[in-house]
Amino acid sequence: MNIKIAKLMEVKRSLGQSQKLSDLWQDSSLLWQEMGWQKSQLRLWLAVLPGIEINHGDSQDPHYQLMDDHQEGESLSDVIYNIISKVGRPMPIAQLKSQLSPELAATEPMIKAAVKEHNKLSTMGPVVKIR
Repeated sequence: MNIKIAKLMEVKRSLGQSQKLSDLWQDSSLLWQEMGWQKSQLRLWLAVLPGIEINHGDSQDPHYQLMDDHQEGESLSDVIYNIISKVGRPMPIAQLKSQLSPELAATEPMIKAAVKEHNKLSTMGPVVKIR
């Protein structure tokens, strides 16, 4: 599992409660340093994430929060598990990616990380299967 992707997903999950850009920047400063990101890159990443609400009250330090429908929704790993369960057989990651809803736009590394965090899923090469 790519540790940086897992850490980014933790940052996204932390947006269950509204947080200012400056707080997100400071709370995960080691991650941003490891990734070589500047604050403007964090701001851009948050702007393109699906399901994130942005309040520009102070345009220099906006607040970010998960939209209500994403707070109560299933995690990516649960969605993947449900898809594999319904199909009833292992599925290539590329095919699995095409089965995800558009608001769950996930990259292949994100899918692999989600599979590794789920206790009933595993990968075998480019294929996701139920353990």
